[in-house]
Amino acid sequence: RFAAERMLTARSITRDVALVWLDEFEAQQRAATLRALLTQMMAEREVSAARVSAGRDRATDVLALDSELSSSRDELILAERDEGRARAALSRWIGEAALRPLPARLAHEWTAPLDLASIAHSFDAHPALQSTERAIEAALSDVDRARAERNPDWGWELMYGQRRDDRSDMVTFQVTVGLPWNRADRLDRRIATRLAEVSALHSDLSDRHRMLEAELASIQADLTASVERLREHEGERIPTARARLETAQAAYAGGSGCLMDVWRARRAWIETNLHHDMILAERGRALARHAWLTGQMEVLP
Repeated sequence: RFAAERMLTARSITRDVALVWLDEFEAQQRAATLRALLTQMMAEREVSAARVSAGRDRATDVLALDSELSSSRDELILAERDEGRARAALSRWIGEAALRPLPARLAHEWTAPLDLASIAHSFDAHPALQSTERAIEAALSDVDRARAERNPDWGWELMYGQRRDDRSDMVTFQVTVGLPWNRADRLDRRIATRLAEVSALHSDLSDRHRMLEAELASIQADLTASVERLREHEGERIPTARARLETAQAAYAGGSGCLMDVWRARRAWIETNLHHDMILAERGRALARHAWLTGQMEVLP
């Protein structure tokens, strides 16, 4: 039982570390993207201010850009806060190693196309179930031991004595039977208690089995949704956002568009890519939970 609980604890720690690592990775990606966006916006703000001075742009465009700059700085502060929180949570598990830089992209195993049909569905060997099964076995063994102790202990002894002084030798045979006071009642209470524990453990085993089935269904739903969302993002949303940005830039360069249209298109492009990274992180979390369920820990970071 302790071996199963130790395995369950090890799996849970590995899963929790992976989830915290993904939280930090997602916050890092958002913070890095917002920093790049702010750099571009500051440069565009200077250009727009110069164009206002020359009478080629409206002052309201600069004011609108200043408002968006302030909003983006606020988002960056929150992203950096989330990154710091996740790094602190990660340091609980791996210490100073949490200060190491994270990669710019997720590993291929986390982003490769998924074959949902190949995902294992059996978790009968899960340590959460094995721990309870071993506890049931231990309780039943104690019941058997208590039932055996209800029978009184008995023993026998045979002794032969050779005596002197012309006296005959002596043979002694002795039988002993233990008659403890109120022993049966005490053992009956012990048996009833252990049987009640067995009944509770069986209920706990059923509950854990249902919990694992529900977790598997939830993981399957998350993975299926991530596949469909990634297909939609990569096939429609990202190309559309890229085309919108290129169109706005061309119109502004040709004098028929305004800078705010370029900025809004760039913002939409960046948000679309951030959502794409978020979907990859969510799929990574589902994979970490699946690894906890099946014991396939080799795909974790």
